[in-house]
Amino acid sequence: MAAGIAGCVSFKRRSHPSYAASGFHGYRHSQPRRGRGVHLYRDEALKRLRRRTGVTPPWLEFLEGSLAEVEALLQSEVESRIRSITGLCQHCVSAGGKRFRPALVVLGALAADPDADVTRPIQLAAGVELLHLATLMHDDVVDGADSRRGAASANALSGNKVSVLVGDYLFARSFGVMARDGDDRIIKRMATVTVALAEGEVLELVMRGSLGELESQYWHMIDLKTARLISACTEVGGICVDAPDDIIESLARYGERIGLVFQMTDDLLDLVGDRASVGKPVGADLLDGKVTLPYILALREISPEVRESLLEKAFQRRLTPDDVHYLTQKALELDVAEHCLALAEEQVEIASKHLANLPATPAKSVLEEIGPYLLERSS
Repeated sequence: MAAGIAGCVSFKRRSHPSYAASGFHGYRHSQPRRGRGVHLYRDEALKRLRRRTGVTPPWLEFLEGSLAEVEALLQSEVESRIRSITGLCQHCVSAGGKRFRPALVVLGALAADPDADVTRPIQLAAGVELLHLATLMHDDVVDGADSRRGAASANALSGNKVSVLVGDYLFARSFGVMARDGDDRIIKRMATVTVALAEGEVLELVMRGSLGELESQYWHMIDLKTARLISACTEVGGICVDAPDDIIESLARYGERIGLVFQMTDDLLDLVGDRASVGKPVGADLLDGKVTLPYILALREISPEVRESLLEKAFQRRLTPDDVHYLTQKALELDVAEHCLALAEEQVEIASKHLANLPATPAKSVLEEIGPYLLERSS
């Protein structure tokens, strides 16, 4: 079992710049299909989740029944009259994942109202995950990835053209779930999030400029690409149980910060993760031209001439394995992982403060455990 991020560095507090001021401040329905589908997918889904996670996600046991229903809904929602669409979608659903985003929808609902009927949150959780799966399918095309979560990617199986169109199909199915729910607030929120996702993905591909400009673009990019959707998950949970506005706002702010932590630790795994757990070799993102936080921090400490040369090659997607080895080793020598963890821990502390006005509930306790879990995760 992988040691997890925190186990890969000697973590101790030290003075570091705060990114708390980096611009991230401000912003009874039909029953789900039940029956043998739930039983068919429950054990299989939970085993997949545990197998792919070095540290057990804190939401897994608490939401066991709800996540099983989400899994069954996902399988049924992707069915199409075109069998190749159904097959490719079910392949992607069955590849697993931690179901982090749907878990946040249900946790948001139960944190706002511990006695809530979770039928509606479960349905919306499935809709959110369909949206996430659509983005992953498009990501794999953009990145030229041939695997996802240890299985062949959709584009490796069916080619880029089919994958792009099936990704579009998943976007449409996601909004179909939300339209059936019928709450305009949720539909508008998720439409705004989808715009942000697209903007974030494009920004990641076109990031340019000096190191300072690149750093600013990085924070904006992870806000758009990751934090906005995760923020919407907890917010939607509050909305669908008719929580007071201040509770909904707190859930949204919590999700925003946790979303930043999720992406920061995900980027850190490109430096300190192991291939067996992460599913790709160290430096894979860098080799693909993605200059993320660990490498930005390392580039600060090298000579301007070498820095500019490496940045130019990264922008042009021309970094060599030797370049990647040099920068990853430099990052490790400089204890960049420790610095990244300290910055992520700041965001965890801010996220926890946003939960202060929520009632003391088991779901709130799980939300409070998510930040520390992300700091320890190995995949």
